[in-house]
Amino acid sequence: MVREKRLKRYIAGLKLIVLAIFCCLFVLPAYAMQPITRIAKDTTPPKGSISIPGSFQSQKLELRLSAQDNTGGTGLSKMQFSNNGTLWSSPEAYKRDKTWTAAKDFGFTTIYARFSDQAGNWSKAYSTTTFISNPDKVKGITNYDPDINDDNRVDAMDVQLTVNAVLGHNIGSLNADVNQDGGINAMDVQLVINAVLGIDINQPQFSITINNASLYTNKTLVTLTIFAPGSIQMQFSNNNSTWSVPENYSTTKSWAMTSGDGTKTVYAKFKDNSGTWSKAYWAVVVLDTTPPIIADISPSDGSTFSEGALVKIFPIVNDQNLSTIEYQFSVDGVVKQTWSNQANYNWSAIGGIHTLTVEVKDIAGQDTKQVETCVFREAIGSPIGPPL
Repeated sequence: MVREKRLKRYIAGLKLIVLAIFCCLFVLPAYAMQPITRIAKDTTPPKGSISIPGSFQSQKLELRLSAQDNTGGTGLSKMQFSNNGTLWSSPEAYKRDKTWTAAKDFGFTTIYARFSDQAGNWSKAYSTTTFISNPDKVKGITNYDPDINDDNRVDAMDVQLTVNAVLGHNIGSLNADVNQDGGINAMDVQLVINAVLGIDINQPQFSITINNASLYTNKTLVTLTIFAPGSIQMQFSNNNSTWSVPENYSTTKSWAMTSGDGTKTVYAKFKDNSGTWSKAYWAVVVLDTTPPIIADISPSDGSTFSEGALVKIFPIVNDQNLSTIEYQFSVDGVVKQTWSNQANYNWSAIGGIHTLTVEVKDIAGQDTKQVETCVFREAIGSPIGPPL
């Protein structure tokens, strides 16, 4: 009898030990190791800028954007554009470059941009202005008749009408004797056109582009594409001051820019059969030789989550922000979000130990960083059974 009682106590004690071990190994860690996440509401909009590098001869413009979200914010999301600051394009994913069609194909034009974060906060409108020197328009004016109103004389009215026609609106009264020689004649009309266009319509309109009009390059050695019909010689410069030795005209040219990351300008001049050198024409490109570096990743290495949690994966990147950065996200070697300008990925966590990989790249190079995270399955409730 005594032995039987001792055996029952032994079995009861053994059950308690097994239950304690079970709780320590499975139940308590599943609850204790769940992260406590406190998310502050993001109410601060991003800041940004817009620029139009280079010169253009049509409505198709290449915009360069730069935007930053506030520290600890939800991250950049969308951008919009406008030709008047009132009517906006449909929101699209943020990126650093955008091809945009201006409202007009000639003269000064202003383009507007604004940016949003993932919390839906929109920035103020940022703007930039450029001049579109459409060759077709210039050609139409080159062979002009200064007697605009066909009254068999050139006077102040012809100058006024010329300005109105070129600008597209009536600017009001002006001093028609532009060169102040005491008379109003065809030269005043000519000078008005030159001033409004920003060019001399009696000069040929040449052009150069860098690497087929690329916005970025990671090498100082570039290829120039040249359009200067009627030229017999050409020369080049990196500063519009010190020029290369004149050489025979060609439609392409290999050229070495100066070192050092940033915006580079290449200048060119052309000589015609009469021995006259043209003004300097130019083109710009951004030199980026420094690849982005991933300084850190969120979540951090060793983070733990419960199954089903929505985990936001994003890198903290050190970069000069000269050329467009793209991102790629993988889980356990499987690409979940391929290369794009989306700087984060939301992953629905599943149980187990997982490797999260983030890759970033721009024209200068690429970097990769990994972290490991542990995801616990749903906690198992304490077993309930009959009393021992």
